[in-house]
Amino acid sequence: MADRLGIARTRVEWRIRPRDAQRERHLAAAVGVSPVTAALLANRGLGTVEQARAYFSPSAEQLHDPYSLPDMEAAVRLLNQAVAERQTVLVHGDYDVDGIAATALLARFLSKLGVTVQHFIPHRIHDRYGLSVRAVEEAAAEGARLVLAVDCGIRDRRAVARARELGLTTIVLDHHEPGEELPPAEAIVDPKLAGSAYPNRELTSSGLALQLARAVAAARDIPDGYVLRAFLDLAALGTVADVAELIGENRALVTLGLRHLAQTKKLGLRTLLNLCQVNGRPRAMDIGFRLGPRLNAPGRLADPNPALQLLLTDDQDEANRQALYLDSLNRQRQGEQSAICDQVRAMVERDIDLDRTPVIVLASESWHVGVVGIAASQVVATYGRPAVLLAAEGESYRGSGRSIPEFHLAASLDRCADLLERHGGHAMAVGAQLARGNLEAFRERLCQVAAEQLDPARLCPSLGIDAVTELGEVTPELVEELERMEPFGHGNPEPRLAVKGARVVDRTLVGRDARHLKLWVTDGAQTHECIGFGLAQEEEALRGTQRVDLCFAPQMNEFNGYRTLQLRLHALRAASE
Repeated sequence: MADRLGIARTRVEWRIRPRDAQRERHLAAAVGVSPVTAALLANRGLGTVEQARAYFSPSAEQLHDPYSLPDMEAAVRLLNQAVAERQTVLVHGDYDVDGIAATALLARFLSKLGVTVQHFIPHRIHDRYGLSVRAVEEAAAEGARLVLAVDCGIRDRRAVARARELGLTTIVLDHHEPGEELPPAEAIVDPKLAGSAYPNRELTSSGLALQLARAVAAARDIPDGYVLRAFLDLAALGTVADVAELIGENRALVTLGLRHLAQTKKLGLRTLLNLCQVNGRPRAMDIGFRLGPRLNAPGRLADPNPALQLLLTDDQDEANRQALYLDSLNRQRQGEQSAICDQVRAMVERDIDLDRTPVIVLASESWHVGVVGIAASQVVATYGRPAVLLAAEGESYRGSGRSIPEFHLAASLDRCADLLERHGGHAMAVGAQLARGNLEAFRERLCQVAAEQLDPARLCPSLGIDAVTELGEVTPELVEELERMEPFGHGNPEPRLAVKGARVVDRTLVGRDARHLKLWVTDGAQTHECIGFGLAQEEEALRGTQRVDLCFAPQMNEFNGYRTLQLRLHALRAASE
């Protein structure tokens, strides 16, 4: 099988979840779903009737009380004081979609309350990540009295201290892991703070921004429904783009937000939806693969402010101009990313013994610092282990890391802190900067930390499979049930099913350049059509093979007015394996 870096994987582990027939029958009967769907629910930790029903009925009631967040009362009091005194407020965000969406949400909300809002999104190259002393000093010079640090600030002690010296009040609204010492802010709203009782540690900054707006609105007797209708689209945008777990509160937020996104009144969002040809009700994958990459592109390659302007504008000409600009930058980003992935492949094959290396740490003079993070995600998917990719910047290396669920990357970087100039993030994604001379020591230390938790010989690309089924269990009714499990994403992935030992009836190559594999399989009673996009290379491996194991997602295929059941293949192998 060819992976996303374009190299042949020598081993892909099929990780198949078990099934419990008795438990499935009970849950299926109680909830009114098939045993296959019941198996998927149970394997996602939704094994009780109450959990399953709540999962299938996401609602605003599943959003937690904003006041259960740390320091929320203090943050509301400070913002209400800013409203009463007509203060100028700096909303300082971050250059990714979550930070931009949160900034747009709070800028819109506070402006509605009569606050004069300054907004600032740092430039990845010139300003670096986080709340900066320069931004604080410029805000003070322009008359700001309150700094609202969004999607940053939790580790920016120096900038927050400078704000206090200048007489500015600071609210930190962040979802990243705190350091050993907190910044001296007047309010710190972060669900990851020690002692936090908030039920959802994985709320993103755009979700936090929504909760802050809800709390301020409640204190001012503004109906909660108004805030939700106005801002759930932005909260969903940031939540999905930040690859947050789509379970519990996040799942409810995104489900409701996607409904509002379909009918958004925000001109820039509507223009971007049209440019991306997202018609009808958007899905989470539309944010993840269409909207999000375009909004992320300027922050990766250039000035991120056009993305923020797109979310704030009420002018159609500007919306058209910014959307087209974001689209062109995204194409440039794709080219940069492809080049990095090609170089990583060569470096791994030449320099790294994967059986002895639990974490891939690579650096280059030619890589773009804004693209290494997304390239690191592909490296993780390809090699089944954490990866940190670093770009040269003067006397330093700066870049990003991505991880696997078994390895908390932010906590691991804390154990390398003496080798780093800056670092931060969360379990699955981090940013880091280090002196060039520390690169090899950092690589060795991080691999030592990982070796305590991970066995390199067991790390390989894997394929998570929710359940083994019989072909007879795959029906149009099952497809409808699986569609009710959306939105799909991290923590709630699109279901993958497997059938073992299906007999191949026929096969052919289709599409431009014959890149896709189509085959028909049967168990003797049922025959199903399968389509494997980009799996043409598997056709030769099938020659002489009569029975195969399939990993797939069932779907309804519409063609010439007919709807037929089809298995969309993720992978296949000879049944003897």
